[in-house]
Amino acid sequence: MDAAKVTDLKHFVDQCKTNPSIIHTPSLAFFKTYLQSLGARVPPETKSEKGDFDMADSGEYSDSKRPIEDDDEIVESDIDLDNTDVVEPDNDPPQKMGDPAVEVTEEMRDAAQSEKSKAMDAISEGKLEEAIDHITEAIMLNPTSAILYATRGSVFVKLKKPHAAIRDADAALAINPDSAKGYKVRGIARAMLGQWEQAATDLREVSKLDYDDEIGSMLKKVEPNAHKIEEHRRKYERLQKERELKKAENERKQRAEAQEREAISALKEGQVIGIHSAKELDSQTECRVKNFPPCNLVLHRIMVRTVSNDCSHFHKLSCEVPESCIPESRHRRGKRCGCSLEYQQCSYLLLHKEWQRD
Repeated sequence: MDAAKVTDLKHFVDQCKTNPSIIHTPSLAFFKTYLQSLGARVPPETKSEKGDFDMADSGEYSDSKRPIEDDDEIVESDIDLDNTDVVEPDNDPPQKMGDPAVEVTEEMRDAAQSEKSKAMDAISEGKLEEAIDHITEAIMLNPTSAILYATRGSVFVKLKKPHAAIRDADAALAINPDSAKGYKVRGIARAMLGQWEQAATDLREVSKLDYDDEIGSMLKKVEPNAHKIEEHRRKYERLQKERELKKAENERKQRAEAQEREAISALKEGQVIGIHSAKELDSQTECRVKNFPPCNLVLHRIMVRTVSNDCSHFHKLSCEVPESCIPESRHRRGKRCGCSLEYQQCSYLLLHKEWQRD
């Protein structure tokens, strides 16, 4: 990672330590959600902080301008998780790992098995640190054994060192992707760190390979938290989608209004315009009629010339305006009256006086 970015991250962490309320900033919602998914304990937002936030949102900003912030407030609601068995993460240096490229002889395997036996005896006597030493020696002798890594990982779980346990479980699964003990150790260790979704995934996998009562008990603790986080994420994604759709709809309306204003400004009193389709006629007449201000309307004249087999749309304008507002209306047609007319000329003279739009 770029050194400058690491420095910036350190400064940000220092600010969070000085003022933990920063984490409740709406723009950091994604970071807060990520911390909670890892089982981190986020300090609750105080009343004064909420008050300050409300003050910032009120005043010059209307409700219509706050949809995104309101959504953030909903998304940021704390998840009620059971963190009873969560422990502080261990930050010890990584344990020794064997070299997988080493060619293991039969004598080395026998010696490794002897060290493992000593480790099991130490575990039965509660001497966990001594057990770690013996099993580590066994790993150095036979680094190709998945069970040795998984066994040491299980001891790290007993020592409440979940990060070390996960490293060993990863090593075991790299050697044997079907290592039931590897999944079990990693699932329990992740639960100890509050990584509920990942823990549930590992424990479900091991339950398919080698189910036992301990796994069933762990799943009962882990799955409720995992389901809550999954539901929280679905809720967040739904709100994000709704917000994007709302934004797109607002942008569409703004474009339509801009085009409408442009169309209105382009038309002038007494101007003769050419219409080439019923759709274009609807658009032009709607701009002229619907968008007049609710005051005395001015005299204007629209001449429409079109070629069409359907004359019904010629009556669009007269239908949009009350009869009382059209003292004079002339609809000149050809020799035949009906939809079969191939050429129509419509002329509307609208004299608007005291009509107020509803």
